[in-house]
Amino acid sequence: MTEQNRMVPKGAMAYVMITVEPGREHEAHSIIGLKEVMEVYPVTGENCYMLAIVEAENQDQLSKVVLEKIRTIPGVVHTESLIRDNGFYQQK
Repeated sequence: MTEQNRMVPKGAMAYVMITVEPGREHEAHSIIGLKEVMEVYPVTGENCYMLAIVEAENQDQLSKVVLEKIRTIPGVVHTESLIRDNGFYQQK
């Protein structure tokens, strides 16, 4: 993919790692219904149950989605966000 052909992402995007209280995983699946959540993957790890790809118009809106929507879902006990930078690295 050349520099000219690649699409530059607009807005803000984050990979959000979500820790769910044991036994409440089913309740936490309501994250799928949030319009800002593009994809959700079940993952394994010490403190993570699912990984969500979240998009918003800007970083402030992204923060609001995580703090006011995702963290308020019953069963969600912790989130950790990896916010995408608009940089692009390609192996040559």
